[in-house]
Amino acid sequence: MRLFARLLGTLSDRWWFALPAFALLLLIPPLLHGQPFLYWDTAQYYHYGAQLVDFATAKIGRTIRLDVLGRSEIAKQQGSGNLDDGPGDRARTTPNAFDKALIDRKSQAGGMASYGGRSPFYSMWLYSVAWALSLWGVLITQAVATAWIIWRAATHAAGVHRFEAGVAIVAVGTFCASAGFVTGFVMPDIYAAVAVACAALLFAYADRMSSLERVGLAAVLAASAVFHATHLAVAAALTLVGILATHFLSSQKRLLRSRALLATASALGVAVALQFAFDTAARAVLGASPKRPPFLMVRLLADGPGRLYLDSVCPETATFLVCAYRNGSLETADQFLWSSAGVFQTLPVEQRLRLIEEEPRFVTAVAMHYPLSGAMGESW
Repeated sequence: MRLFARLLGTLSDRWWFALPAFALLLLIPPLLHGQPFLYWDTAQYYHYGAQLVDFATAKIGRTIRLDVLGRSEIAKQQGSGNLDDGPGDRARTTPNAFDKALIDRKSQAGGMASYGGRSPFYSMWLYSVAWALSLWGVLITQAVATAWIIWRAATHAAGVHRFEAGVAIVAVGTFCASAGFVTGFVMPDIYAAVAVACAALLFAYADRMSSLERVGLAAVLAASAVFHATHLAVAAALTLVGILATHFLSSQKRLLRSRALLATASALGVAVALQFAFDTAARAVLGASPKRPPFLMVRLLADGPGRLYLDSVCPETATFLVCAYRNGSLETADQFLWSSAGVFQTLPVEQRLRLIEEEPRFVTAVAMHYPLSGAMGESW
């Protein structure tokens, strides 16, 4: 027993033992469930990722063939339809799913007016990992990343007792909270907790971390930020809070603030740059980048202030397109956006895009008329 305890104490100080142990604990709920936890949006992300990967590989394959064979050879072979053609030929002659006309016709996916609501980066990551390793590969990746963050937090906070502290954190999170469910959930929403943990860890211990650890946390934070737009906003807000919190620390903590700020700012900068690059590439190829549905507009309508504002302005003048639908399905956001009988799904693509374009102006107008939640509540 003494030898076993000594061996366990030696192993528990090694990351290559701790990470698999933590990850396995986090995966217990989906293992007991027998499969990953899925949501109906999971299939949409996977489908979107398949389209993007297929589109990208087809473009890359065509470019390579142009370089190798020359344009005249491509012109001769194009459209042959021969089953003996190589992968490049089949990719070229098969109609690509990711084109603007076809996306516009996919009412179930929301067309160009809805694709922007799903991260292309998470979609491609989900499709690629699931294609290579199945959905369990996605879960294992999430569990290992979460386990590493917990391991680093326990190392800095608990020192020599980091393994015991890490096991306690994972066990409580898995069996007394939702950490196990979240880790086993195939949706980008789970990375909200990852983003919060990375930002908090950096502003707490960045001055004690190695450069490699800071880069690793920044990379995970950047991935979380590009996987969902709200994660980017949450991480930016936490960065501001971290700057304010560390501002009141002693002068010896300036290194903490500067290193944490550099890591978080770099991660968020990468996330913004990647999204900008994707939008630019989409506009160049399709003529328009996929748009996000008007979530804020619909939220204001469902909560009440948006409808109050429309009741005050629409009888006089149809300032907004949504004025025409103010007596429609506005009770809930889901009913407005996703119901087959709701407003958004029944509109032509052009009018969906017009709703999206007028969203900032509508949200600003409602905020100016109802700036305080208390006032909104009293009016409503």
